[in-house]
Amino acid sequence: MKAQRRHELQENALSGELAGIVNFFKRRGRVIAWAVLAAALILFAAYWYSNMQEKEALTLRQDFDRALRDPEMTPTDRVALLESVVQRDDAKFGAMAAHRLGENYQFEMKAAGSVDTAEWTRLGDLAEKWYRVVLDRYPAMELEAAKSHLGLARLAEDRDDPDVARSEYEAILRRGGLSNYMVYKLAKQSRDQMDDPNQMAPVVMATTAPAPKEPDADADDADGDEEVSADDDEEVSADDDEEASIAAPAAPATPAAPAAPAAPAAPAAPA
Repeated sequence: MKAQRRHELQENALSGELAGIVNFFKRRGRVIAWAVLAAALILFAAYWYSNMQEKEALTLRQDFDRALRDPEMTPTDRVALLESVVQRDDAKFGAMAAHRLGENYQFEMKAAGSVDTAEWTRLGDLAEKWYRVVLDRYPAMELEAAKSHLGLARLAEDRDDPDVARSEYEAILRRGGLSNYMVYKLAKQSRDQMDDPNQMAPVVMATTAPAPKEPDADADDADGDEEVSADDDEEVSADDDEEASIAAPAAPATPAAPAAPAAPAAPAAPA
């Protein structure tokens, strides 16, 4: 009896708990369903957004690479594609594309030279514009910003403005985290050359050319051996050609030997 009574009590407790759960879902079921649905929608939206971001990043990289490496792309199309990369919301590729545009216009500026002053000025202004885009829009991109400072410094030197060039070089040197990069070393070398003109590469002129240094004996010996071997090779080949050209006409002289058959005059002696 006691066991049966205990079993009935357990069943009553279990049924009471189940009834409580059922009543809870009856009261809160709709709220729970909406919460589950909202969570599912949030997860789906996050997955979709992440997938779209990955596709956009891949497309952006492909467009940037194509703008740099597609040999069939015209210069106008190349510039347009790089500009479209800058307009997209990506700091890394936007900075690289803007800097590359500045470099392209600066290269065209140098190519124009003194042929067309107006075109030289226009291209220089465009190069400066895109370098400024890097500095104003993507200042956190340390390397591209330093390269843009270097481009602006070169522009200032071309425009004969050493003060601006110096300030751009010093802007690079203030970025101590780039001390192991070539752009930092170039900026330091150029700034030091401005401070000490003696460090600059000498311009060889008739009145200012430095006296030639005494060559090293070892270097002379090595150069002498190379020059001798080169001269010997040239002289041997030249002599061989000359000897061949001289010997060739001499060879036909040997057929003069057939003149010996003139000996048949000997039978005249028996007569």
